[in-house]
Amino acid sequence: MVNVRPTNRKLAARAREVVAKIGGTGADEATRLLGAADGEVKTAILMARLNLEPDRAKRRLAEAGGSLSAALGR
Repeated sequence: MVNVRPTNRKLAARAREVVAKIGGTGADEATRLLGAADGEVKTAILMARLNLEPDRAKRRLAEAGGSLSAALGR
């Protein structure tokens, strides 16, 4: 579900839940992170887990070939 794009209310709620759970945040922070990450769930998770700015999180994800696990250093 980390590839979900929040294109409607149901998907936006699901994206928020995923970011909150994996990112270790509350719903309000997940919403803020998703907004800053242009709705990109993986980017928002990286921002939460690694305390990164959106541009740095996007670069790190790209450098990891789009793999969230690799970007997290797993």
